[in-house]
Amino acid sequence: MSADEVWKQFAGPEGMKFAHFEKAVRSKEANVSMDMIKKAWDQGDRDGNDHMSYDEFMRLVKEMENH
Repeated sequence: MSADEVWKQFAGPEGMKFAHFEKAVRSKEANVSMDMIKKAWDQGDRDGNDHMSYDEFMRLVKEMENH
């Protein structure tokens, strides 16, 4: 599933909330720790508004692909 497909499946009209982000991550990697999910969330939600925008999500995906 591409990053765009993940976004379409898990994001709502206001963006992606943490609970949706957790489900998205677990859909790709079932055994990832909650600590790792929280770290990725904190890295992705750059403006700290508790919603990850499409741009924030795609930036996070690119950063993760590069590491």
